[in-house]
Amino acid sequence: MRVHSVELMLDAANEDAVRAEWRALADAGLPNAGTNPSESNRPHVTLAASADPLEDAVPALRDAVTEVPLTLTLGGPLLFGRGDRGFVLARHVVVTSALLRLHHRVLDALGAHRVLQHSAVDDWTPHVTLARRMPAERLPEALALVATAPLEATAASARLWNSETRTITELG
Repeated sequence: MRVHSVELMLDAANEDAVRAEWRALADAGLPNAGTNPSESNRPHVTLAASADPLEDAVPALRDAVTEVPLTLTLGGPLLFGRGDRGFVLARHVVVTSALLRLHHRVLDALGAHRVLQHSAVDDWTPHVTLARRMPAERLPEALALVATAPLEATAASARLWNSETRTITELG
């Protein structure tokens, strides 16, 4: 399934910090989110995801993200999944009222577009992905390589990612 998403992009210093975690995992021979060589593959926080193309919502999305830049705190490691296909290893993004307000505004801007369940109001867990398909037996090694201290960051901009056309639309 093709997924289209509205994403918050990190400031340069924290993008570099997350990329350093990707490299540490790679250097240990572990799965990591840095293996995709595409220029568009950058650390981000997904605000909403949909199976539908979202370009017709761009004007409303631009209005929705006027609070960006936004202060974020990247917390400790977080795991998603049951392990049968490996885990997703991520850095948790601490939920604040400003982040929740932004999430709601983006969902409102998408209107009739169907968002995927993991980005719905009551199911969304903000995070920055470090690795996908992490085998359970390698989790202790991976967790030892990931920083646990919070990182104060800034969501410097927002973008729309169209996975069908592999294009980015800057939102603000």
